[in-house]
Amino acid sequence: MNAALYAMPSAPRRGQNGRLRKKGKRIAGPEKMAALAKGWRKTTVRLYGKDVCVHYKSRVALWYNSTGTAPVRIVVVRDFKGRRKDDAFFSTDPDMSVETILETYAQR
Repeated sequence: MNAALYAMPSAPRRGQNGRLRKKGKRIAGPEKMAALAKGWRKTTVRLYGKDVCVHYKSRVALWYNSTGTAPVRIVVVRDFKGRRKDDAFFSTDPDMSVETILETYAQR
């Protein structure tokens, strides 16, 4: 939940010397994403053989310390009933849907 996330690097600069940036500005990690009240979405996924309604937030970012310049999809899940703590799931395929990410982790 305390992963150091970064925005994707900005477009290449023109008229400047030096190497291109590998990462953008530091952005809110999963813990801070979960702390914000707005932006939660709801979906139904099949987890452990049951259809479950989950609330989530998702974004694509760089987790530079772990994956270098490869983008990852981060999914933060919250149980508003209070039975489970907030949790974060990561996928190195940024095009993978939230439902697929959650169902994949549930099969492990």
